[in-house]
Amino acid sequence: MIRRLTSVCVFLAVATAAWGSKTCLNSLDLALVVEDSSALPDSASETQLKNFLAKIVNHLNLGADDAHAAFQTYNDQSKTQFDLNKFTQTTDAKAAILTTRFSHKVADAPSIGSALNYTLNNVLTVQNGERSCYPTIVVLVSYSSYSDPNGIGDGKNQDVSVARQLRNLGALVLAVGVGPNRNPNLLIDVAGSTDNYYDLNSFSDLSDDVADDIANRTCYYKRSTDFYPCEMEAITADLIFVVDVSKKLTTSYAQAVIGFMSNYLKPYHFGKDGVQAALVTYSKVADVSISLAATSSYSEFIKQANATLSDGPSGTERYIYNALDTVLYHVMTGSGGFRPTSAHSIFVFTVDCFTGPDPVFTAQAIRAKQTNLYMISLGSSFGFWKEPLDITGDPQKLFEVAASPEVILPNFLPKVAWRALCSGTA
Repeated sequence: MIRRLTSVCVFLAVATAAWGSKTCLNSLDLALVVEDSSALPDSASETQLKNFLAKIVNHLNLGADDAHAAFQTYNDQSKTQFDLNKFTQTTDAKAAILTTRFSHKVADAPSIGSALNYTLNNVLTVQNGERSCYPTIVVLVSYSSYSDPNGIGDGKNQDVSVARQLRNLGALVLAVGVGPNRNPNLLIDVAGSTDNYYDLNSFSDLSDDVADDIANRTCYYKRSTDFYPCEMEAITADLIFVVDVSKKLTTSYAQAVIGFMSNYLKPYHFGKDGVQAALVTYSKVADVSISLAATSSYSEFIKQANATLSDGPSGTERYIYNALDTVLYHVMTGSGGFRPTSAHSIFVFTVDCFTGPDPVFTAQAIRAKQTNLYMISLGSSFGFWKEPLDITGDPQKLFEVAASPEVILPNFLPKVAWRALCSGTA
């Protein structure tokens, strides 16, 4: 399935009502991640917990272009009670929370790490309503004293690692520890600071004041522009950007591509012992504008790429065969600085359908080098033309940006690419 990013992020100027109105009018994505295990002592505690969650959601103005809320429960496994794009009315989301039936399952290990990994990969997704240009808030409610996916050893490393990944992707993680079995030290590490942790002795302490404070933090959270997807020093990768410079590449498209490259590369250690980047431009002919070993810094690469794409369009043809052939035989070589043991990703930007010889065999040869090929169509649809899927080999690596490329390219697609790179699949 091609991911069509036509309305993922639309920046709206919205006013925020005074808190006396109990309504937050800001656009945001909230994920409630709540333990469901036998440590929830009785039906009265369950009712107090659900009322507390409903009070948080009650502050939000849910809607297609307003706030989105998701509800996930977990024990030794996770379950989505409802996705971010399920409800467009606050009253409906509240009703769904209040009517949720908790299992009180006896679980050897209600793993926070596994739960947050599920949040990252199954709840906070574009298909399920996430909008990466809006703030993301994860509220975790835990009432167990341990968290180990195997019931033995120390599960803390996984819990903290996945939570850090969420925070590094720009999410605010708020943790609520409830009851006598809560683990404050672990939950503080998960939340990242004592300021983001709520310590409650019992379920009766799930008060309006606590719900109000969490809702207030949720409403006014503004993520940092300098968040990082993973440990920079752990990444060694060769990244190749292939850009259509035919006459259909407008100035705004070119700047959107620059924005993508800039935001994608900025977090990483750049150089021969870290991330290297190359730029190939193509219309009827293809050129290696910047080779992998040509620049030693992020700023130098962006400066040269900006100069290259500012030269203006060339011709009306788009010979993707020539572009990929140039990548395979002139960039992915030892003399070009290519490192076979590093991670490899190629991003192909096109403004229209391809012309020229069949590129499929060349694309297959590139993918055989354990390289991911992503294709991004700017301002047009892939429609039924065959080459994009043949080139990428995976519909999940096809992206259509038919509107607002200056927003979606710099703000959404880097997040997708970061996740792939940090998971070792790039």
